[in-house]
Amino acid sequence: MDHDQQVLQLRDFDQQVLSQPENAQSFATRSFLETLVDLLQYGLEKQDDGTDAYKEELKIIKNATKAFSTVLPTVYKTVCQNEAETRLWSLCLSLMTLVDTSLIHHSNAGVQINAVKCLQVLVLLLSKSTLKDISLNLPRPDHRLLNVEELEKKGQDMFSLILSMLKSDIESVITATVSCLMIIGKKRPQFVKQIMAAFAGWRKTRSKDDSPVMLRNVDKALKLAFVSLIRTDAISSFRSELIAAFGSIGGNVAMFQSRHSREQRAEEARRAKRSSGHLDTDRQQEKRAKTEYMPIIPSATSNNILANYDITQIPLSAIVNLCMTVLQTVPLEVMSERVSLLPAQGVTLAVTRTGFVRSTTPPFPPPPEQPQYNTNPLFKKEGEEKKEKVEKEEETDIEMAEIKAELNVDSDEEMENNFKSLAPVPLLPNIKQEQKPKVPVLASVEERASQALKMQPYELAEQRDLSESEKKQLLKMAIKRILYAEKSFQSTTHDATPTTAKSRWLLLVAKLVTRGVGMQPASVGEGEEDEDKKVIPMDLDETNEIKELLLDFVVEDLLSRHDLALEWLHEEYLSDQRQSRLNANFTASYYLWFHKLLKKTIPTLDAKDKILTKLLLEAPELNEETIELVKENLQSVPERFVSCVSTLRNIVINRPTVRWMALQVLLDLCINENDQIRQTSIMAVKKWNENQTHINTRVESYSVEALQVLATEGSWDEKDVVRHAQLYFVLCTRRPSLLKELFSVYIKASESVQKYIRLHMIKMIKAIGMKSSDLNKLIREFPPGGETLVIRILVILCDSKPPTREIVSAVQEISVLANERSIDLKNLSPILTGHSLNQKQQQ
Repeated sequence: MDHDQQVLQLRDFDQQVLSQPENAQSFATRSFLETLVDLLQYGLEKQDDGTDAYKEELKIIKNATKAFSTVLPTVYKTVCQNEAETRLWSLCLSLMTLVDTSLIHHSNAGVQINAVKCLQVLVLLLSKSTLKDISLNLPRPDHRLLNVEELEKKGQDMFSLILSMLKSDIESVITATVSCLMIIGKKRPQFVKQIMAAFAGWRKTRSKDDSPVMLRNVDKALKLAFVSLIRTDAISSFRSELIAAFGSIGGNVAMFQSRHSREQRAEEARRAKRSSGHLDTDRQQEKRAKTEYMPIIPSATSNNILANYDITQIPLSAIVNLCMTVLQTVPLEVMSERVSLLPAQGVTLAVTRTGFVRSTTPPFPPPPEQPQYNTNPLFKKEGEEKKEKVEKEEETDIEMAEIKAELNVDSDEEMENNFKSLAPVPLLPNIKQEQKPKVPVLASVEERASQALKMQPYELAEQRDLSESEKKQLLKMAIKRILYAEKSFQSTTHDATPTTAKSRWLLLVAKLVTRGVGMQPASVGEGEEDEDKKVIPMDLDETNEIKELLLDFVVEDLLSRHDLALEWLHEEYLSDQRQSRLNANFTASYYLWFHKLLKKTIPTLDAKDKILTKLLLEAPELNEETIELVKENLQSVPERFVSCVSTLRNIVINRPTVRWMALQVLLDLCINENDQIRQTSIMAVKKWNENQTHINTRVESYSVEALQVLATEGSWDEKDVVRHAQLYFVLCTRRPSLLKELFSVYIKASESVQKYIRLHMIKMIKAIGMKSSDLNKLIREFPPGGETLVIRILVILCDSKPPTREIVSAVQEISVLANERSIDLKNLSPILTGHSLNQKQQQ
């Protein structure tokens, strides 16, 4: 896996784990740890040159350290349970070594902070806990890979390393260290005394030149850490010592003393309660006394005149008058609320009990001081009630007329005679029923419908055939319902899993849209029937409308419906293949809908979304227009540039039909004027597998062609030279034999171009190194005209390092030709004595 793919894997980790931390378990693998080791080593080899590329490497180092801290507990647990994970543990040890030797002493503060946090996790894992920590996974005493004593010693060393970070001169590093030590103290009480001493004596270790702002901020962080430790119940045995240390750095000890005194008072109260056991007996006797019935005898001096009054002696008329007065005084809305609260069963029993007769007595007249109507605004006024009553009577008259017409009666008396059989039968015939005025009884809706059916024969409405447009509209509606049944679709058979059910649904929709409405029927013989080739007769526009429905449905949520899109594309492609064999003039529609899908979905994709790559890699076929769409996307949206470059690289590897088109797009970006675009593209094309030598050959040829442009006539400035030569320089570090092309271009180029080449090839020559046989051979056999270039190469190689024997031998051969080619070797004389140029100048 090359560096670019490793960076992409780390980005995948960040994307999946930051939102869902439980996904970190899936990354606790050897391959991911190898990626972290390579990324950290690659980043640590880089030197701070102030460029954006170096800042990006710093970011990768931080993210890799954070990722190691996240997966470390899972890896440790795995190794504890499985002694065969030798490679996994060795990778873990390599990462630990990088953290406590290189990252913790890095010049960047952010890298140091991430290293301190990683050491905190390691200390908690490798040290024993005196607390009941069920999450701790200790190895067995006879574990083949993990020795408990050695792990504890390593954890103690790492803890001491964290303590040493309090001596840092960077405020953010110190505060981060304080926070990590506070967490360690809460979970590992054996370190509390060391942490307490380090916090209390921190001020004594500082110099007078420290910033007052930094001292104040760190003091505040230390006090907050002390407060948190003091309030932790797990280390309550150290509370008095922690409070004393808190006071030594200027903390307010009184806030804890008052709390301590409250706790003492509560403890004394509990003791007093336990000592007075006889009080409980008295309380129990009091409780028993309260449960017994004791009659209350009123005293002679009592002022309650109703205490001995017998309410049964009150006259009945007085009680009735009292009840009626209360009922008339209470507002109607209150009465309605109270009636609605009555139990339904009780009301039913009240009106259906034996002997119950509704009263016909007129209501009791209201008192003279109360109005005859309710003035509450919630109820309608008297005039409005009368108006509604008149309207209701008119509606009743109309309804009565309709009923008479349906029943073929002319008068009310005749209709009343017809409904006499419906009159209620008295429950108890022996009880005299009160005489009520005759009220016309209206039939219910069901009764009127029953009478109407008896009198008129029922006929169904005439069947009306749907028009072609209505049929097609119903078809569209049915397809739309099928599409949006995706989430609620579940398998109804016991042998079909949800995955199988979903795949069946995808295949159904894809075939329905392409074969059901899109495929034209093939010609069949007379009288023959082919059930598979029967289609719904729809023209091309209507067919496209159905496909537009599917297209909009897919674009609506491409993340979860890309499988449906791929099924549809495959069906479109197969349909085009079948139709083209039957009809030579057939117009294929696969690319039409594929490109429509890409045009609609590409603008909606997230910068880190890989759905576009999946679509392009799994689609049936790609063409030049497809690559152009990806190219337009990476040019128009800078945020998606990296993901588009990765997509193009995957196309080069996996899609041979468009391989060279995609590669050409990447190669053209390698000479882009924008530095960031150019460097990202070069990283994508510089490494290929051994099985991809034909791609390597094409990339090298392009780099040489770009370099040869500098030999043509033209006013090339420094930026032009850099962008045309950068890809070539990077490839030379991998295959130094390409350097001979540099000499041919250098000899033909102008003096300004030669100067820029000598200026910007420093990194390339240092990366190749003095041990390269190709470079040594080129120094001995350089063509005429390349003298200044050879001297520059030797100066770069031997500037700070002593020359190898091969370099000394090559310089000796050059010195023989110095007079013939007018080579000035005065500055290279230290090389002949085996010294570096800087070393000789210092002497």
